[in-house]
Amino acid sequence: MVLPNKISNYIRTLENKTITDKSCSEAIAQFGLERNLDQWHRPKKIFHMLQQLTRERDQIVSERVVVKNQVHAEKSEVEPNERSLQRLN
Repeated sequence: MVLPNKISNYIRTLENKTITDKSCSEAIAQFGLERNLDQWHRPKKIFHMLQQLTRERDQIVSERVVVKNQVHAEKSEVEPNERSLQRLN
C-alpha cells in the first residue's frame, strides 16, 4: 500500500500535463514498476481491538459531555426538576 500523496507527487514529476483516469492509472502502474514496494501484510488483531476500544471510548466521552450539559442546563433553571437531576446523575 502506498500513501496517496506519494502517488500524487510522483504524477507531478511526470511530463504529462493532462490528468485523466487513464493517465493516472498508467502513472500508478509505472510507479509500481519503478519502485521496490513492500508487500502488504494484514495488521495484527491487537490493532483492530485497539481501534474498537478507541472508538468506544470516544463515544462514551461524547455521551458524558451531553449528560453533563443536560445536568448543567437543568441546574441553571429557575426551578430545577429534582427527578430529572437524579435520572441524569
